[in-house]
Amino acid sequence: SQFKKLAALPSLKTRTKKMDEAERKKRERKAEQKQREAEAATQQASGGGSGAFGSGTDMKDERRSERERRRAEHNAQNDVKPRTPEEEAAREAARRKRMHEESEKWNVMDEDSIPESETFDGDEGDDDEEELLNDEDEDEEEVMDLD
Repeated sequence: SQFKKLAALPSLKTRTKKMDEAERKKRERKAEQKQREAEAATQQASGGGSGAFGSGTDMKDERRSERERRRAEHNAQNDVKPRTPEEEAAREAARRKRMHEESEKWNVMDEDSIPESETFDGDEGDDDEEELLNDEDEDEEEVMDLD
């Protein structure tokens, strides 16, 4: 037994031509849907799995062949030639060389190579930053929120 959802408040629809047309289309759609389901059931029973729940390997093979067909079509249109393993190796070597050169630009010197005069030893240096920070704190204290 299936339960039908009921609205908390009854909804009264005024019968208009537009509403009647919508109801008629809705009924037609439901009838077509039932008819398609019945056809699919008979086809599946007689066809033996060629429907939507057919064997997955058939679908995989179809998709694979479609992919290969499109790939071949694309390669023919764009004059793409397959690369030999030697060409691939040469391209990879060139790429690695480029990447190494680029990483050299971004590498930061090791800590061992920094002269001792430039190292940070804690509290030495300018106290201007501390004064600026303290001034900002004082400014915040002066503002009063009256909300």
